Amino acid sequence: MHDVIIIGAGITGSAIAFELSKYQMSVLVLEKENDVGSGATMANSAIIHSGHDPKPGTLKAKLNLLGNALYDDLENDLQIPLLRTGAYLVAHGEAEEKKLEELKKRADLNGVEAFYIPLEEAFKKEPQLSKTITKVVSLPTTKVTFPWEVALAFMETAVVNGVQLEKNQSVKAIEKIKDIFEVTTETATFKSRYIINAAGVYAETIASLIETVVPYQTKPEKANIL
Repeated sequence: MHDVIIIGAGITGSAIAFELSKYQMSVLVLEKENDVGSGATMANSAIIHSGHDPKPGTLKAKLNLLGNALYDDLENDLQIPLLRTGAYLVAHGEAEEKKLEELKKRADLNGVEAFYIPLEEAFKKEPQLSKTITKVVSLPTTKVTFPWEVALAFMETAVVNGVQLEKNQSVKAIEKIKDIFEVTTETATFKSRYIINAAGVYAETIASLIETVVPYQTKPEKANIL
C-alpha cells in the first residue's frame, strides 16, 4: 500500500516525486517507458521561457514566472545545467512593431523583466540578426537547460529519499474500491490512497480509466524545424 502513486516519469512526474520525497510518505512512480523523461521531456526546445507570452491573469502566466525563478534554486540544489542566455523579441517593420509593443505590455503585466534595447546593441551581441530588424525587446530571464538531465536529477534525488520507481509499467486499468485506488499494469497491481496523473500527452488516456467524463483533450503537435 502506497500513499501516492504518480503515473508518468517525465519532468513533471519526476519533479512531483522530488517534492513528495521531502515528506514521510510512501510514493510510487509508474513509468511505461524504460527510462525517465523518454517522452516530450527529452524532445522539447529546452527553453525556460521568461513568462512574457501567457495571457495576463491566467494560471499559466503565474506559474511560468514562478517556474523560471525556480530554476535558479534548482541549479544550486541539484547541480543541473543552466545557461542564462536571455532572448530577443524582434520586429521587422511597423506592423510587427505593433505586435512587439503588445508583447512588451503583456510582459509588464506578467511581472517579467522586458525592455527595448538599441539596434546597435542587439547587433553587437548577436551579429547574425537580420539587418531588416527595426525594433528589439530583450528578455534577460530566459534560460536554457537540458530537460532530460533535470528530470533525472529530480528522480535520482527522489529515489535516494525513498521514492520507488517502477519502469516498463504501462497502466491499463484503475479502479477505486472504497477509499483505495488499484492501479493495474501489464504485470502487476498497485494500491494507493491517492493518484497523481503526470502522463503528459497521455494524461487524457489515464484520466479516462477512472473518470466518467474527461473535461479536456490532449492534442500533441510536432514542431516544424527548418
